[in-house]
Amino acid sequence: MEDFGAVVAFFMALAAIVFVLWVIAAVFMRILAILVFYWIGAFALGAVAGLITGLLLPLRVLSGRAAVKPDVASPDKVVENKVMKIPPRGMQKHFGWDNAWPVYNPYQARLDALAVISETRAFLATAWTRTKPKASTSTPTANTGKAQSVLSAVVTTGPGFAWLAIAAAPTAGFVAATWVSIGFWLLVMLVFGGVVYAIQVSWVTVYRWWEKLGRRRARASLKCHVCYRETDTPSYKCRNPTCTVVHRDISPGPLGMLQRRCSCGTGLPTTVGKAAKVLEALCPFCANPLAEGAGTRQTVQIPVIGTVGAGKTRLLATTVVGLEAHLASRSGVLVPLSDGATEFLTYAKNVTRTSQKTDPTAVRLKPEGLPYRVETDGRSIELHMMDAAGESFTSMDRTQALSYIDTAGALLLVLDPLAFEDVNEEARRRGTENWVAITSGDQEDAYASVVDRLRAENVDLRRKHLAVVLTKTDVLQSLSAGLTITPGDSRAIRQWLDANGEDGLVRRIEDDFENVTYFAVDSMDDLDLSDPRNPIAVLQWVLDVSNTKVSILAVPAAAPAN
Repeated sequence: MEDFGAVVAFFMALAAIVFVLWVIAAVFMRILAILVFYWIGAFALGAVAGLITGLLLPLRVLSGRAAVKPDVASPDKVVENKVMKIPPRGMQKHFGWDNAWPVYNPYQARLDALAVISETRAFLATAWTRTKPKASTSTPTANTGKAQSVLSAVVTTGPGFAWLAIAAAPTAGFVAATWVSIGFWLLVMLVFGGVVYAIQVSWVTVYRWWEKLGRRRARASLKCHVCYRETDTPSYKCRNPTCTVVHRDISPGPLGMLQRRCSCGTGLPTTVGKAAKVLEALCPFCANPLAEGAGTRQTVQIPVIGTVGAGKTRLLATTVVGLEAHLASRSGVLVPLSDGATEFLTYAKNVTRTSQKTDPTAVRLKPEGLPYRVETDGRSIELHMMDAAGESFTSMDRTQALSYIDTAGALLLVLDPLAFEDVNEEARRRGTENWVAITSGDQEDAYASVVDRLRAENVDLRRKHLAVVLTKTDVLQSLSAGLTITPGDSRAIRQWLDANGEDGLVRRIEDDFENVTYFAVDSMDDLDLSDPRNPIAVLQWVLDVSNTKVSILAVPAAAPAN
């Protein structure tokens, strides 16, 4: 019986232990179920808070209220090539990036995105510092860093277990959801920014080419009347009078599509056509001021070649005076575009009105051109009259500085027929040199000084047009040698040259140039436009071979009768 009682007691004790363990297990499972439910709810609440935080953080950064401030893609950084990361192209490659603000996308947008990431990290680090379990009081060693110290506090201390049970789930949900929200914002910005950037590039490309094609159709060009260089991209001064920035390439691009913003904050148009209306243009090579509207109209250079006293300056003086008078009669206008051009027009009016002799042209290494704007019949062109002293054509070396001869499409070779050997004898016998200057220079050498240099520099003379202009026709026709010349007939003038001992010069000219036209002009008398000796005929030839579509000699249509 005692053994039976012991067995019963054992089983009762075992049952009690099992019951107690079952109760403990049930309580544990109950607590665990509550914890799991709590963790799910707390994680969800933390995630909601994280999503909202992820939406607000970019707004705080972009509004400037966050602790982290975005770096600014400033004009200074643009100039230092710290924004574009690529070298500039076009005219800017010679000067570097312009001192202006870049477009927001993608340059400032990238810096803003980096600031949002930095602000998110800083915010979450602060939140973690305030909510994480306190680490063990022992000092971390090289082998036990801060992370291990925190982990030790979680698994070995009561407060750590409490933090794990209560704060871990919402903290994890908050951190994860914040990064998910930020990541989604960055993704949207990347996709949207990429689409916008593609549209920007496409639009800028089309806009730039549309403007270039428009200027090409108008044959617009820019040739500096001071340094003679040619470009399609003028430089422009900022229109803020207190700003000293010069913008080297105003084309639409990374620094502005419709408008560029200078470092001083002033808005500027982004095409040559629009900039020419409101900004002061400068030559990008010599920095000299250019005329208003430079680069938006066709520029025609008119270089004259000849010896001292051949009549080059007189030819230009008579031409510019006659042109101004004729344009005024048909509601056109001739506008001097530089102080030198204004002074020359005034001087030309005086000498032509009083029939004075023209003063010798001052000898300069690089004489400044005389720019004029011609407006007639709804068209506008720019004429540059390039008058160098006859001393500049005494040798090939002395023509080196006259680089406008290289780019000009038409050249004027001015010859004094009174200096031809077959004519000069009669002219001197009559004492013509007492009242008309006759050149003493070698006219063929003057021609050779230019052509030989052009050939040495591999300039294609076949693409140039040459006008051989005989001056002093009024005097020439008073001599027996000039009675057979026929002004206005190029072939007849050529034959006259052949018949008067200049056949060698004619052959050389026509061996050099395929397109040669001969003129005989009178630069002293006030001639009607219909007179073939009028120098305006030479100007009209220049305009025609330059394809300007401007007709000076055309008679305007009569108004219809009422």
